[in-house]
Amino acid sequence: MGRRTVLLCTEDKRYLDAFADYCARNEGSRISIKTFNTKEALDRYEKSNSVDLVLIDAGFLNGGKLSYNSKIAILSEEKYVDRDTYIYVYKFQRMDIIIKQIYQIFADTPECEIYKCSGGKKCNITGVFSPCFPAQREQYARELAEVYANTDNVLYINLAELTEHDFDGGEGVSELIYYLHESNKPVSYRLLTMLKEEEGYKSIAGVKNYRDLYGITSGDADRLFECIDTLDEFDRIVIDAGFLGDSVYEILSHCNEIYMPVSDERSLRLKHLLKDMQACGEEQLINEIKVIQLPEWWDMRKDMRNKWVSHEK
Repeated sequence: MGRRTVLLCTEDKRYLDAFADYCARNEGSRISIKTFNTKEALDRYEKSNSVDLVLIDAGFLNGGKLSYNSKIAILSEEKYVDRDTYIYVYKFQRMDIIIKQIYQIFADTPECEIYKCSGGKKCNITGVFSPCFPAQREQYARELAEVYANTDNVLYINLAELTEHDFDGGEGVSELIYYLHESNKPVSYRLLTMLKEEEGYKSIAGVKNYRDLYGITSGDADRLFECIDTLDEFDRIVIDAGFLGDSVYEILSHCNEIYMPVSDERSLRLKHLLKDMQACGEEQLINEIKVIQLPEWWDMRKDMRNKWVSHEK
């Protein structure tokens, strides 16, 4: 994902320094921050440079109208502002929330193309697929994400019907599927606003209704992975693919490796699943799946799972 240039202008020098330091440490691959403590200096820079967003303190408004070539947002000391001329961002909130609001502004800005690939590294995509054993599949997928997070920046995407992690009310896969249809919007920034912190990795919450998964078309899958390709700050994506719609095969075809954790390799359900996949012409996909026989103690020894996955992966 290409870096966006944001100009931040406020007379509060401590705030400028704190904002710039936070972005340098946490958002350096996505945002370039230029700070100014006078409007005159801001105006000179914006006039002669390519800028994506001007974030300016409300104190510089003085009842007038701002005129910039760039998108404008107002940094407000008031939590609730009853105006609609500008986009307002509350100044005294957590920095990560402000950053997500900035991404939301970018996401709502139409562009000629949805996706912007920076040409950086390609991340590894791991699919975990075992609808016959849903609880064990999710447990294995999350343990795998946590293990990979010891050395990599990991994103976990929950494409499963039912999971132990209930949806928490925020935006997740249901909304992401909807946004993929908005072809004039940069969906990658929408995705960034959905990220949640887990045990060492980031995740995107699952669907609100399992039927949303069956609405994913092959085109949606292609756009999803084009979107993922722009997120070059992640080294690995773990996709928990736990549904049995036709598009699940399209999802898995984009994965570099596919694991199928099972409680019993001789399960008739597993045999029927593989037979159905063969009937659908998915022989190549079957050959790429690595079946993982989970140990007998898997359901009873949560404390041992991480060490076992780390050793076996």
